[in-house]
Amino acid sequence: MKFKTVPFKHQLECFEIMKDQMFWGLFAEPGLGKTKIILDICTYIREGCKKLKALIVCPNTLVENWADEVEKHSDLSYQLLLGTKKDRLKKLNQPADLYIINYESTRILYPELIKAGFTMLVLDESTAVKNHKSQQSVACYELSHKIPRRYILSGTPIMNSPLDLFAQYRILNPLILGASFYRFRGTYAVMGGYMNKQAVAWRYITQLKQRVFSCATRKTKDECLDLPDKLYQVVKVDLSPLQREVYDKLKQDFIYEVKDIVVTAPIMLTRLMRFSQITAGFTKDVEGVEHAFKDNPKVKWVLEFLADLEPSSKVVIFVRFRKEIDMVSQALRLAGIKTEIVFGDTSDRIEAVRRFNQDPTIRVFLGQIQTTGMGINLTAGSYVIFLTNSYSYGDRIQCEDRCHRIGQTKNVTYIDLLARNTIDIGIHNALRKKESLSSMITGDIIKMI
Repeated sequence: MKFKTVPFKHQLECFEIMKDQMFWGLFAEPGLGKTKIILDICTYIREGCKKLKALIVCPNTLVENWADEVEKHSDLSYQLLLGTKKDRLKKLNQPADLYIINYESTRILYPELIKAGFTMLVLDESTAVKNHKSQQSVACYELSHKIPRRYILSGTPIMNSPLDLFAQYRILNPLILGASFYRFRGTYAVMGGYMNKQAVAWRYITQLKQRVFSCATRKTKDECLDLPDKLYQVVKVDLSPLQREVYDKLKQDFIYEVKDIVVTAPIMLTRLMRFSQITAGFTKDVEGVEHAFKDNPKVKWVLEFLADLEPSSKVVIFVRFRKEIDMVSQALRLAGIKTEIVFGDTSDRIEAVRRFNQDPTIRVFLGQIQTTGMGINLTAGSYVIFLTNSYSYGDRIQCEDRCHRIGQTKNVTYIDLLARNTIDIGIHNALRKKESLSSMITGDIIKMI
């Protein structure tokens, strides 16, 4: 088969293993290109004159990423099942090779999806269905009865305990781990604790691993020696309803304010900071007091990402605002994730850096861009997440170089977490073009919001 983009060695190995399998699990760390592997398999099926109508189910943050990857790595046609229910049903009735939908929508469109005649089901970040009682897990399980070819994708299929495997494998193939949760739990878990409802120990783990990997492949970044030194990923999240309301009101007032006056770029950039604060998860009142939004999609995504990552992997998180340090550090603390924090008031930055690099129990380094963008070594980190960016391309490169420098023995994956339809997108696009916003003309800056 001719690939549109050349696969890495590990991607080709997975492709060869999976292409003729009717059900398989692909458990690969973030940044290893699970999406491309699946798209190459879809192309292989279509080129083999076999009918292809694949339902791709993924978290809402990855729907657009799938669309980008489809266009980059294949010539497959696709429909994004987004918008109102009426919009999604209209797209479902349009011809395509792939139909991409978020998990929440599977339960809403379940009757129509059942009748659609899909030939392949792909569950990306399959731990989203680990609770066998959840509506989306049940919907995907029922869908799996009607779809002959099934794949589950995850960085790690176990987030809390081996019990997480049951619902995922019930969808993949119920013959592997059985169709009864209680029988599965009774086999592998020793129950105790309050009312005998907590798993206090595990047994027959070797047998469980043999069953799990009888139809699954595991890949880690350390195994993939031909990866480029730097890998980049964009993840988009939706603002919470209150964030969106505040953002749109500010945008309306801002456009009205500047439409009839001349505003210099420096003043414009200062005004735009309020938009970035909202996408970061807080806003300021007229007295300058900062108020965090109760619901912060970016922080929620970070916690989910860390839960799906190997415990030995270390993550560097860069933020622009001091308030973000407080919000993110509090969430990490409540989640029990040990973190080193550096911002303007940190007295002993070198010691914090040393602990992050050397203490295996510390998983996260949280730093403010202006404070930690220069002069420190964070080579223990193999993942870098930008929750917000400054307006300077120079700041961005300096932050990237904290991990990717002499002493780094691993590939580094850089993830930009962007709020949809906000200034985040404009800032990211400018930095990707190696531009600083301070050098842009005012009109272009306005368009960013």
